Amino acid sequence: MAQPGRLVEAYEFLARFKMGWYKSVNSKGKEIRTFGGLISNPSYDQRGYTSFLISSYWLKKLMIIPEYNYILYNLVYNIRNNKHIIFAIWLSKLPEDGTVIKLSSLNKKFGLNYKTANDFCFKFLKTAKINFNRYNTLSFNYHYKGDSIFIHPFFNKMVSGTDMSEHTAEKSKISKRLYYFQKRYGLEEREMLQFSYQYKTIPQTRGLIEKAFGEFIRMNRLKGVKSTNYQGTAFLNKIQELIIQLYRETKMGEILPNGYPVIL
Repeated sequence: MAQPGRLVEAYEFLARFKMGWYKSVNSKGKEIRTFGGLISNPSYDQRGYTSFLISSYWLKKLMIIPEYNYILYNLVYNIRNNKHIIFAIWLSKLPEDGTVIKLSSLNKKFGLNYKTANDFCFKFLKTAKINFNRYNTLSFNYHYKGDSIFIHPFFNKMVSGTDMSEHTAEKSKISKRLYYFQKRYGLEEREMLQFSYQYKTIPQTRGLIEKAFGEFIRMNRLKGVKSTNYQGTAFLNKIQELIIQLYRETKMGEILPNGYPVIL
């Protein structure tokens, strides 16, 4: 059981997280505006029972987090610092060559108050890195210069047991597949940005894209049409239409019909 002090700290953080005014639709289809954070009215007792409220706006957001994966789910049960969990989500969105960011920006982003870049690195990033090395597929290296902090993500040995050689092979396979789409269907660099991000980083979306592409090929063959007649945005639009159709046939699609991934 979590220590009471840590539990209170976590509740307070979640209640303040992203606090502001949000629009949502109630059960009668009427738009309402709600002020608050991720949760509200948290309570617990010493027997271990806990409860809180969450708005329909945030419930919908949480249910369709595209970056969700089972490793992240594993982190929640193995890492006590909730801010490290949020840092892990942020880290997953960084480009492969990393980023450089000011200490003040990192303090603001993660609700911290470190006075120096040295403190941030060795009191926050060091422990996060240790945790990610043990429990996450993605870890990072870091260093600082002045008040600028450099963060470079890298893929860790898979927690699930998949070794790095298998991961490298999978990454190469994904890159070749994206190159195939780009060349065969005349996709410009700007058209590849969202499409490649969704395909590379989100396994569930990658599977849905491949299923939509298979349906795209099948339909064109039935019509006696070359699939390459669709180039650039026209190709992406067709795949997007099929993604929406296939997504809405799933259980999640029944619950959240507009929660489908967007590839353009």
